Amino acid sequence: MANVFFTVQEMIDIISSYNLKDGWLHVDTLYDLINNGDIKGAENYIQQYFKCSSETAKKVFDGYKQIYDDENASLASIEVSPEVAARAEAYALAKKYGPHCPYCNSTNLHRITTLEKAADTVLFGVYGNTRKCQWHCYNCNSDF
Repeated sequence: MANVFFTVQEMIDIISSYNLKDGWLHVDTLYDLINNGDIKGAENYIQQYFKCSSETAKKVFDGYKQIYDDENASLASIEVSPEVAARAEAYALAKKYGPHCPYCNSTNLHRITTLEKAADTVLFGVYGNTRKCQWHCYNCNSDF
């Protein structure tokens, strides 16, 4: 970040936001550091990102850790029915073993129907590419 000065609370809010636009996944990075017990690593991460002093980074980390602990405590108290647990497990397995794009590894896919393949063949003849493919990726817009 450029020479911009934030308050401790603003830094905590920035780190807590799950922002995919700028490519930084602060939540995942800090969760990993906290779960591995690497407090110094988390403070160094904050210090390097915001270019702040180690004392400020420690205050930001303490504030973020409080939010993290509160979220984990509230999640631990939630009871899940067996049906919901089974559905979540099936979804996780489908994500893990289901189809994914060979180019961008996305699971945001659409199965190309026979009707779409026929329309492609009618419009483009032997030069159409969709008739050979089975899936369309919405992320990188490729057919495979």
